[in-house]
Amino acid sequence: MQPLSNHLILQVWEAGQRQHPVDRALTILAATYSDMPWEMLARLSVGQRDDRLLGLYEQTFDSRLVGTADCSQCDESLEFAMPIAAMRPANREERIGYEYLFEQDGYHLRFRLPNSFDLAAIAKQAQETGAAMDSTAASRLLLQRCVLEPAYQGQTIEVSALPAAISAAIAAQMNQIDPQADITLTINCPACEHSMTVVLDILAFLWAKISAQARRILRDVHILAGAYGWHETDILAMSTVRRQVYLDMLRQRAGS
Repeated sequence: MQPLSNHLILQVWEAGQRQHPVDRALTILAATYSDMPWEMLARLSVGQRDDRLLGLYEQTFDSRLVGTADCSQCDESLEFAMPIAAMRPANREERIGYEYLFEQDGYHLRFRLPNSFDLAAIAKQAQETGAAMDSTAASRLLLQRCVLEPAYQGQTIEVSALPAAISAAIAAQMNQIDPQADITLTINCPACEHSMTVVLDILAFLWAKISAQARRILRDVHILAGAYGWHETDILAMSTVRRQVYLDMLRQRAGS
């Protein structure tokens, strides 16, 4: 993995403007994992994908993730900061497309972990129905796609015939294998002392940073190109430090 350069930030930001978040995440990863084909990136489990996005956030922007949330009890606006390292477990799943065994109460099956193709299928079905898919329907579709050859007491059955308790147990095993797929933070409200759990959407955080940085870069290009007549390519090739020195000199000249 390499951090996003100024050129790559602009490239990713421009390409991702009209993309669905599922495709946007892959566009970001493809820019920094140039040795991995798009299809292989799409077959990363959701947790593997998000772990790589966390690593990219850390390398490109900050070692801490800072955000805000509203207290669900008193509506107080809360700010939280969490080290990226604390959200990346030491023992991460590295196998792509691997199949796992599940056996419980006479049920026997294989399953794989959900990936970007599965998230895209959920997004497509929601688009076709014209409404967001609720969590129950989304979980059902994920099981339909990820559970392989289910059987009960030696007899093949349909995934839809799995009891709710078995489906929940399969989902729990998936989460245990791939914990990065559902990163949650516990935040305590100092105003009312309420403790709440917040689901972390690392793609949203990373995209906000990319968007803000892209606009700053374009602003710098606009100022320097107008002042010195330099081409965008030459300005982007400068280090951030050198570009900032030129901007500071222009501000000093304007203020003198």
